[in-house]
Amino acid sequence: MGLQDGVDEERYVKTLEELKKFKEAGNPFTEEFFTLFQLVYKQQLSMLQKLQRRKRKLDKKLKSMKTWRMVVVDLEVLAANKDQLLVALLEELEIDLAVFFEQQKVYLVRKGWQDPWNL
Repeated sequence: MGLQDGVDEERYVKTLEELKKFKEAGNPFTEEFFTLFQLVYKQQLSMLQKLQRRKRKLDKKLKSMKTWRMVVVDLEVLAANKDQLLVALLEELEIDLAVFFEQQKVYLVRKGWQDPWNL
């Protein structure tokens, strides 16, 4: 233990000497330091605000692009299946379409058309 006490004591002496040197050097945080620090802080804050505005703008564009991508994909699927959809729709509305076209023909004949379907 005696040897260990000497080593610890020597270390404390060195630490105290370094603290005295630091104290004698004076306070490193002068008024000039704080002025420069504030200037850098304001510049960085300004840069952060500009980046946040740009990010919001890009986020809106990205959202719009994602929406358009979904619309385009839906249109591609619809275009690929249009024939099947048209056939299914016509099968469902076949009777109604015949009645509709007949009503339109009667209406056009009354308006003076001779043969509305043979234009």
